[in-house]
Amino acid sequence: MGRKLRQGNHITHIKSGTFSNLLSLNKLTLSRNQISYIYPGAFTKLPQLQVLKLYSNKITEIQTGTISNLLRLRWLSLQYNQITSIESHTFSNLPHHIQSGTGTNLSNLESLNLACNRITCIPFGEFSNLPKLTSLDLSFNKITYIQSETFSNLPKLKYFYIYSINTFI
Repeated sequence: MGRKLRQGNHITHIKSGTFSNLLSLNKLTLSRNQISYIYPGAFTKLPQLQVLKLYSNKITEIQTGTISNLLRLRWLSLQYNQITSIESHTFSNLPHHIQSGTGTNLSNLESLNLACNRITCIPFGEFSNLPKLTSLDLSFNKITYIQSETFSNLPKLKYFYIYSINTFI
């Protein structure tokens, strides 16, 4: 049986290994806090985690290694933050990035919501090889540029929201 942490606790940051002893946790809701920084590896030892909700915080960036090796993660909610940049390989699931430690293993991710942030650029191939991703929301950002191959190898993508953004090339 999974446990759920409550939202609205005024948490400001999440250190690496904070949740390492919650081996049966399948849903983690940290929404509506004051989180501005998440250390890489903060969620690494959560083998059963399927849902991670981090919406309505003050997160400004997602670094490589922050969300990694969550083999069962299906739903990731990061909307309504202040994310301005996404480091390369934060969400990409390319085998050579995983082996070198610069990528993630989000092979079961089905839904990724990054709406209502301040993202300006999507790195090359950032959403590549997420074989089960069916929904991606990038709406209400400040995207001015999307590099080629950004959305390659998304065979199950059914819902792609990218409205009300700046023009992109």
